[in-house]
Amino acid sequence: MASYIEIRQMHLAANSLSWLLEPDNPSVRLFVLRDLLGRTVDDPEVREAQAAVMHSPPVQAILDKFCVPHYWDRLDDDVGEYARVRAHSVWMLLLAALGANPAHPLVRQGCEFLFQTMQRDDGAFPSRHPVYGGVRTCTQGLTTEALLRLSPIERVRTPGFSRETPAEAGRPSHTSRAEPETGPGLDPRLEQAIEFTATMDFECPYNGNLPCAWGVVKLLRAMAAVPANQRNPAVAAAIERGVDLLLQYDLAQADYPHAEAVSPEWFKFGFPRGYQSDVLETLDTLALLGCVPDRRLEAAVSLVVSKQGVDGRWRSEFVSPRAQEVGVDQEGEPSKWVTLRALRVLDWWSTEGEATEGFPVLQPVVK
Repeated sequence: MASYIEIRQMHLAANSLSWLLEPDNPSVRLFVLRDLLGRTVDDPEVREAQAAVMHSPPVQAILDKFCVPHYWDRLDDDVGEYARVRAHSVWMLLLAALGANPAHPLVRQGCEFLFQTMQRDDGAFPSRHPVYGGVRTCTQGLTTEALLRLSPIERVRTPGFSRETPAEAGRPSHTSRAEPETGPGLDPRLEQAIEFTATMDFECPYNGNLPCAWGVVKLLRAMAAVPANQRNPAVAAAIERGVDLLLQYDLAQADYPHAEAVSPEWFKFGFPRGYQSDVLETLDTLALLGCVPDRRLEAAVSLVVSKQGVDGRWRSEFVSPRAQEVGVDQEGEPSKWVTLRALRVLDWWSTEGEATEGFPVLQPVVK
């Protein structure tokens, strides 16, 4: 039976990896170099890819919107102001997901606009929608993550994978391994956002006041973006609470608390997911946090493997309207974004599988 190293190499085979490294999508190329190949920020190819991201069609399309006359003007009409702020927040979420350079002047201005138009004094980012108003876990997590990813300081992105077992490392089996380190501080407004996000409850009125797993995923992705030297006990506790909730249920069935029925969106892999989430993004979030794989996730990982095509690629099953508008991905087609996320999950699962008590080998399903 194939070893985990062999499985890992199979999923990182030249066919898929060379496709992801093609220059037509510099964002994906950047994340492959960084997350799958372990290149540092000073690596020449990483620096080249980062520079190319800012000239890619999706990023340019978003930045062009910021240059439209009166884009930054405030509106007296509450409904119009909500729509404009909402649209801007989506563009900023996309810029963060695409790996935009935090130092770009328009990116900095865009972040400042979010702070000025959305953030309360307590760090929350409430929605101003007349019906869907208030502070929601999904909106808070998404906005905080975007601002952290676009923060102009060195950030912890994908923690390295330790070969230690949980017992050797002296940590619970599913906690983050990012170690505190010294470094520059965050914008105080971001510190407030982190503090607020870390203390949020998971219940959502749009889920019958039950815990919302989609919101939990978004909060955890925000916590994964917190620099290691800023991960205080409140952040660690938030990660622990969130991961505990996700592992209480069967991710492969997405049988989390729900007011009506399990949403089919859980099983549609796509990028980006917005306020919704799916099985793949949830696994990717656990990987970004540096969690140790848990046996309760085996069926979910098997689901990811089952969606791989014979060419080693994964198709997009969902693309948000805004992402379609700027050409981020195409629904129904082989997706570099979904393939990147799937390979990152399998790399995490297989590498950690060697360091923990033997998980069953997951063979790809050839369709």
